[in-house]
Amino acid sequence: MNIRISTDGGESWDILSNPSPEYDNSSVFSFDLHLEGTSVPGWTGLLDDWTQVTHDLSAYQGQTVQIRFAFASDLDNSTEVGSEDWFGWQLDNIEIINDAMTL
Repeated sequence: MNIRISTDGGESWDILSNPSPEYDNSSVFSFDLHLEGTSVPGWTGLLDDWTQVTHDLSAYQGQTVQIRFAFASDLDNSTEVGSEDWFGWQLDNIEIINDAMTL
């Protein structure tokens, strides 16, 4: 998963760089499978607890923006039928305050 931003009404999307915590992978294989190419960063792997993520949006001050969360999975690591313990990503409490985004 990664976070993307559009400043042109959704015509194009840029991956927000330098979130905190940083993306743990600089080239997510599953985004390449979805024809986005290599070197697409994102968060990967397993995490058993909620994590607060923040990003400085001051570069976009005064602009109208759209935020998108992009998810991709590869063929070997998708939720299998009967694998209820693989719940997937959950997003909650999204706030944009003073040019900073907190998830």
